[in-house]
Amino acid sequence: MVLLKDGVRYFPHEYASEEELAQMVIEHYKDIFGVYSLFFDPQTMKTQTRIEARNDGVILDLNQNRWYILEVELAKHPLHKHIIPQITEFSIAYEEAATRKKIVNTLYSAIRQDAFKAATVQTQKIEDLHKALTDQIDAQPTIAIVIDQKHQNLTPSARSCHSKLE
Repeated sequence: MVLLKDGVRYFPHEYASEEELAQMVIEHYKDIFGVYSLFFDPQTMKTQTRIEARNDGVILDLNQNRWYILEVELAKHPLHKHIIPQITEFSIAYEEAATRKKIVNTLYSAIRQDAFKAATVQTQKIEDLHKALTDQIDAQPTIAIVIDQKHQNLTPSARSCHSKLE
């Protein structure tokens, strides 16, 4: 099957691994999440009760004042044994104030150490970066599941991120 959009031909690709798909998402995150978005490396979110969840990255959309916890998956992974438990762990970890504070501090340091990220923040005229990050991270994140193909057990609304990639 070939998809033709705006005069460009798109061919299906089977990803050999989740890492290969994740690399594609990282290379094209601005196309997926917007030109004023920033990608941050994967983080391990830990709770005081020792629940641990490692995401595939965090995306800040500075233009929309939204943030995403990124999870990249292959459709062949079992939904109820692999994908849903990870998403549940993200939700549990996010609920703890200490986790949110750690995310804010990690993103703040990453922006200050990266000239490209700092310049992107400056274009948005953000005066108090730490406060802006705190406000943004205190808002409920969107769990963005990027999957290599339609998954039979996901509802149409859950596939909305996937549809953007097709």
